[in-house]
Amino acid sequence: MARTKVTVTIDQNKLVKELSKGSNNKVTSKLVETEVSKKVKDSKEKMLAEFSNHPVTQEIDSGPDASNSSNTLGGYGNLYSFIGFSRGDQPTANIKKELSKRVYTKTRKGAKAGSYRVETNTPTQVQLEEMGQIPWASGLSWVRGIEKGISGLGQYLYKRRPSRVSRSGSAVQTKNNSGRRFSSTNYLSNIYRRFRDRIK
Repeated sequence: MARTKVTVTIDQNKLVKELSKGSNNKVTSKLVETEVSKKVKDSKEKMLAEFSNHPVTQEIDSGPDASNSSNTLGGYGNLYSFIGFSRGDQPTANIKKELSKRVYTKTRKGAKAGSYRVETNTPTQVQLEEMGQIPWASGLSWVRGIEKGISGLGQYLYKRRPSRVSRSGSAVQTKNNSGRRFSSTNYLSNIYRRFRDRIK
């Protein structure tokens, strides 16, 4: 998966005022890179924790027999079986793996005196969303759907007893419309925005 460069312009005097006093540009650049790399790493760890602890993530991680603790389905069924994951799938695992990857940074002197530009390789929100593909609908992201809405709740029938015709084993699609509506909720966009705010 492609990664993107997040460029942060920082003030040497503010960030490493005491450490860089009297240091040459090469040493200062390394100090800046070390400090920024640590800050981005810490921010990514917080983003991973926020993602892992979010009610939507925890509900999906609980599998096809979970309760709808996120209340996106009005308390009926659960997201795992509604979205249509196959029993045994771990839909959030690849996103967590991406958020756990090592952070790489590259520092160079800025055009303005006393400043440096630090390029950090991190995934974008769009890239993270695309890692959460709906298994039966190519090109559609369930991660994005949590915030924008996912259709079909009216035809969703949750069955506590295992069903052989169900991907998850606990849900089937019916022709009758129950009138239930999916309730979208803030999810990855808010988590990612807070991550970006922390590294600015």
